[in-house]
Amino acid sequence: MSRLLAATYESNWTSAVGALAGVLRALGGDKPVWQVSALSGHAFRLAITSGPDGEIGVDGPNNFSARSALKLYEHCGWRFGSIEASAGADDFDRRRKEALKQLRRSIDHGRPAMAFGLHLPEFGIVRGYDGDDLIAATTVSGQYGERIPVSQWPSPARPQPLRVIVPEKQVKSDPADVLGRVLRFACDYAIAGESGTVAGMPAAPTGLAAYARWAQLLEGEAVISPHGQSYCIQALQSARSDAAAFLRAVAPLYPGRSVALSEAGDAYSAVVLELSRLASLFPYPNGGDVISNGGRRAGAMYIRRASATEALAVDRIGALAGERW
Repeated sequence: MSRLLAATYESNWTSAVGALAGVLRALGGDKPVWQVSALSGHAFRLAITSGPDGEIGVDGPNNFSARSALKLYEHCGWRFGSIEASAGADDFDRRRKEALKQLRRSIDHGRPAMAFGLHLPEFGIVRGYDGDDLIAATTVSGQYGERIPVSQWPSPARPQPLRVIVPEKQVKSDPADVLGRVLRFACDYAIAGESGTVAGMPAAPTGLAAYARWAQLLEGEAVISPHGQSYCIQALQSARSDAAAFLRAVAPLYPGRSVALSEAGDAYSAVVLELSRLASLFPYPNGGDVISNGGRRAGAMYIRRASATEALAVDRIGALAGERW
């Protein structure tokens, strides 16, 4: 038996955003990717992780808790459920079987789903199945094809967590309430960091603390992942650009708060400018010279500038987040 849905991965440096935007579009949504990025909270996230080849690993953008993310995903018009398990968990096989069952059930109901580790250790879309194969749309499915044997998911190349996010029910919400919740999340996340654990991933500094950790690593002697850091720079640059676009778009809709919203948007744009300077030092994909003391010191300076500017954005958001919307 086979079933195939029309769903396309939407290009984004944060694969969870690209997969979520593609799922929502397949379900009839019309929100642009930058809006999905902001409403889902991903535009405001930052996590600094360690990878096999050094600090500031490539999995930083995927280091988010399903518990906090799914509440935010409802802002996009759908309630989602998740199934997760660490690669070494005792119940991994049982939960993987349940996840496959949920994926097929979702496809049978006409709803594509998000899954991690399809072609790469990133998020993609499961848009169908055919016997023992999953049909997936990912950032590289154009190169490697869409068919993935179930036995090769999650990819057996290295242990990967099980992470599946399935749309369950369409929901309605008031745009003003949504905006208030997005602003509160952005402020709380920046100051207090991630809430909840992340399946199969080590604890990592998040929010403004992640900027501080990043600068400390560059100022120290730790081994930096060239590819991981350069990827994180691109993903963060894209995320903050989405945050700026979102805040500027909503500012005219709330005349009494438009100045603060516009100023926060301008601050996030200034973060993007600092990150573009960082990207020139450590270009994607090879990452530049991560050993040079001069380059690392300059990079730390740009990170600290970006952090200070983001703190200004958070200050503007914080003045609004406590208000009734």
